[in-house]
Amino acid sequence: MITSASRETVKRTIWRVQNHANDAPFINKNVKHLLRLEGMLSIFPNAAFIIVERDLSEIAISLLDVRRELSDDLTQWFSIRPPSYQELVGLDPIEQIARQVVGLHHKMEQDLKRLQAQRIARLHYREFCREPEMLGDIIRSFYPQIVLSNPPQKNFAYHVRTPRNGDERALDARVQELARDRKGGTVDSR
Repeated sequence: MITSASRETVKRTIWRVQNHANDAPFINKNVKHLLRLEGMLSIFPNAAFIIVERDLSEIAISLLDVRRELSDDLTQWFSIRPPSYQELVGLDPIEQIARQVVGLHHKMEQDLKRLQAQRIARLHYREFCREPEMLGDIIRSFYPQIVLSNPPQKNFAYHVRTPRNGDERALDARVQELARDRKGGTVDSR
């Protein structure tokens, strides 16, 4: 629940940013927003959402990579905590990460169901890397008044992050299993 004081602080902050940018629409990218959709809609009822999708197994393996880089203790949490975080604390790191990724994805999809479909655009990360200008096209579909003056960007390298060892294969399998249980089918589009 967002307090009225917090709501006003957010509105004023965004207004100040827009004021310095000649009233340009405010565009923000933050993975934590996927837990704040309801609050953002209460503050900005006309907001549009662009979802850059990535295969859940690739996200999970990436989180495992970061945990390995940050600490020898793989139970050290990294990134967003899903609503079920307290239930995940004592679990094996592979199970934690799999449930984190699938749980957050499920929460986002449930929250997005409350929005009008025309306020949501989806772009797969692989497609974005191949043709970054697609994002500009999507933004302009919501806000035609935006004029981009930067030259088109070359594509970014995109490499499918496949499992390289037993932990990663176990994580991939667990993510697939949890996703099928939630959705009734597979989510891997590799």
